[in-house]
Amino acid sequence: MADNISSPVTTGTILATDDIGGIHYPRTKISIGAYGSAADISTTNPMPVISDSNPAKDIIPAVPSDTTTIVARGVRCKSLTGVAGTLRITTSAGNVRNTEIDVGEILLINITRIHATGTTATGLEILV
Repeated sequence: MADNISSPVTTGTILATDDIGGIHYPRTKISIGAYGSAADISTTNPMPVISDSNPAKDIIPAVPSDTTTIVARGVRCKSLTGVAGTLRITTSAGNVRNTEIDVGEILLINITRIHATGTTATGLEILV
């Protein structure tokens, strides 16, 4: 049986479905974005997923960017080579925040971006 069905709303409109045992389940695309915008989930625009029940599994160097989306459970400023300063982040709630981070400090907050513009702290690492 074909996986598409005709729409009861408009003649000729086709709806995508998945036929499982003779029952059609609608197929949908997931989009994410700020209020008033949407971008389809893809390999180049992955869905940020953070589980609050799992601790970080690794720590990697942070590369501040005004365009790159990351999924991190926190950020730290390295003890020996880090320089304290301003940290501009986007939280997993979508809020852009400016804060300060000290050498050796770990901020445990789910973030999706460390902005290059506005971040003066260096020697940063993200908890993933």
